[in-house]
Amino acid sequence: MPKTKLGKWAGWFLLAGVFLLAMLILAYNTEVLGDVFEQRTVGGLALWVATAISVLGALVAGAMSWLKYNDRSLVVILATIYGVLATILLGFGAIPQN
Repeated sequence: MPKTKLGKWAGWFLLAGVFLLAMLILAYNTEVLGDVFEQRTVGGLALWVATAISVLGALVAGAMSWLKYNDRSLVVILATIYGVLATILLGFGAIPQN
């Protein structure tokens, strides 16, 4: 368990980010909800923005807790690594491919 309050926030952002990223990937790959993202509806945009906020929150809170407060618990390290990898994944997903 994280010792600092910021480390606990990183853990919650990690939990929300994993859940939302899984929902985003499942919704994008299913035939029923695949049209939601192609038509750029409000629901698809809201899911993408919520995922991006939780991923960036995990990255920032984890990195600050790790570097500034020397909180090196497993949750903080996982939140930081997840934040970096998911930011790269979301960044490449946001680039339109023709």
